[in-house]
Amino acid sequence: MSGKLLKGGEPDLTTAAKMVLHDWQRGKIPFFVPPPQQNEDGPSKITEPVEGSGEEVVSSDRAAAAMKAIAGIISSQQTMNVPCQKELGRNGEDSELPEQSDLLVKD
Repeated sequence: MSGKLLKGGEPDLTTAAKMVLHDWQRGKIPFFVPPPQQNEDGPSKITEPVEGSGEEVVSSDRAAAAMKAIAGIISSQQTMNVPCQKELGRNGEDSELPEQSDLLVKD
């Protein structure tokens, strides 16, 4: 693979980015997931035995907090009333505000 430099030795980021995307699309770059990071304080995972089975459940405070935050964001973004316009594709008519009966309510 050749390096891409502009005049004066400056890197050509656009060409390099295009080359990386091309290689990724062609399967020349293998898929890689970095290993999980460890805190300096010690492990953040707590293992607790489950009654009735020999398995251990791995619970993480970070994972629980993240799931709680995600659930809060999703619930705040859900809309309850969505206007529905009848005959959307008709030409030549002025659009009117939807009537109350045209609103869909999520249960």
